[in-house]
Amino acid sequence: MAHQLDNVDTERDFRLGAWLVKPSSNEIVQEQESRRLEHKVMRLLVFFAQQAGRDLSRDEILRGVWGEGVHNEEVLTVAVSSLRKALKDDPKSPRFIKTVPRYGYHMLQTAEATAEKASSQGLWGLLEQRVGLRFLIIAALLGFLLLVVLVQVVVELVYMLGR
Repeated sequence: MAHQLDNVDTERDFRLGAWLVKPSSNEIVQEQESRRLEHKVMRLLVFFAQQAGRDLSRDEILRGVWGEGVHNEEVLTVAVSSLRKALKDDPKSPRFIKTVPRYGYHMLQTAEATAEKASSQGLWGLLEQRVGLRFLIIAALLGFLLLVVLVQVVVELVYMLGR
C-alpha cells in the first residue's frame, strides 16, 4: 500500500505518477521501460519530489541540488530538460514539472512511498517491477491454457491405452 511521502529519502524507491523512481541506482522504471539518469538529474528529481506542490526558485533549486557554490542557471535548465525528456513530460502541457515564469519550477506530482523495496517483495514483486503487470497476467493465462491442453492430452492417452 502506497502512502504520500513526507520527506523523500534519497536512497529509498518511490513512485511519481506511473514511474518507479530508484535513487540508489539513478533509474526510473515504467512498465517494461527503464531509463538511467545522470546522478545530478536524479538528485534534482528527488529534490523536486521532496518539495512537491511548491513553487521553487531557481536559486533554491541550485542550492538544494548543486550546493552553495553553483550559481550557473544554465546547468539547471539543462538538467530540467533532461529530466523532462526522461519522464516524457511536455513543458507546454506538463504532467510533472511546470515552469514558473521568471521564477523557477513547480513539481505537480506528489511522490508516494513504495510499500517495500523490490528486493524484499519476493519474486512476484521483483517480476512485476521488471517486466510489468500486464505481461505477467498474459504469461499466467498462457501457462494456464497450456496446462489445460496437457491435461486433455493425458486424459485422452489414458483413455486410449485403457481400451
